[in-house]
Amino acid sequence: MILLVSPLPPPEGGIAIWTKQYLKYCENNSIDVSIVNIALKGKRGNKINSDRNILDEVKRTLYIITDLKKKLKSCNPQYVHINTACAKWGFFRDAMCVSIAKKRGVKVIFHYRCTVQDKLGQSKLRNIIFRKITAKADVVLTLNKISEDFVKGNIPSVNVVTVPNFISADNINHEFIVSDKIEQILYVGHVQYDKGVREIFKAAESFPEKNFILAGPVADEVKSLVCPDNVKLIGRLDHSEVQKLMCKSDVFLFPSYTEGFSNALVEAMACGLPVIASDVGANKDMIENHGGIIISEKSHDEIITALKKIENYDLRCSMSLWNQKKVFDKYRVEIVMKRLLEIYNNI
Repeated sequence: MILLVSPLPPPEGGIAIWTKQYLKYCENNSIDVSIVNIALKGKRGNKINSDRNILDEVKRTLYIITDLKKKLKSCNPQYVHINTACAKWGFFRDAMCVSIAKKRGVKVIFHYRCTVQDKLGQSKLRNIIFRKITAKADVVLTLNKISEDFVKGNIPSVNVVTVPNFISADNINHEFIVSDKIEQILYVGHVQYDKGVREIFKAAESFPEKNFILAGPVADEVKSLVCPDNVKLIGRLDHSEVQKLMCKSDVFLFPSYTEGFSNALVEAMACGLPVIASDVGANKDMIENHGGIIISEKSHDEIITALKKIENYDLRCSMSLWNQKKVFDKYRVEIVMKRLLEIYNNI
């Protein structure tokens, strides 16, 4: 029996989508699992970057702790798998969950769903909590190699494993056709400064003949920017609409400042889109030197250079095929879940 401490939609965030797929796999394969839903409550669940409400957070914490204790008692799980977004306030709650599970003698899998050092920053308190949580966990999971190296460098004795996010094989578009020329460049995700939106705007000015489509909830900070005529902010879309949009696009542009393991990026790869992505999080682990071009963060000049290079049709064809094979070989839900179950059994 596995007890999963993780968010379910709404809202439709990356971890919530992972949770749905995890539960579906367990159901289809007769794996006993129960869940403590840690999804956002109140206004924060409805609006991007909304201010934290103390009352909402207190209610949410009380619910999570109460439900965790109840299910530890009623389900008697062998493992507690805790997903953390490494959020500023949620980190304290995560530490409480780890302590409660360990007091009952349950094995704890603590899953960092972020680039760990980016989220910890210079906060002494958060770094102290990080050390305590990590030391107590039976195994720590990370999304990328740089996080794994950071955890090992700080706590050498801890058992750390990098496990990527997964995707259904149904998302792999074997019929994707590479266009003769680049006409539409796509970004999917939260439309905000730290996702590289300002750099996209600046780069778009150099390609007035190309369309830049940004799909995702738009932060208030972006609404004050002057948007080039060839940039369209189309807001939040259903997952099926995002997939259709990817199939109509020519390049996936992802110049984020910080990332864990992007679901949007792996879906773009599965579709067959060549990628231009910043060197953060798992981006480089994912496309390596074959599926696209890695650029420095906060550089619109490098976006421009990469777009010019990727105009080459043969290069884009090679990237497209490589990305689809990488997803099939490494990121299918069957592959990753098998690895997760092996990790559970090993502890």
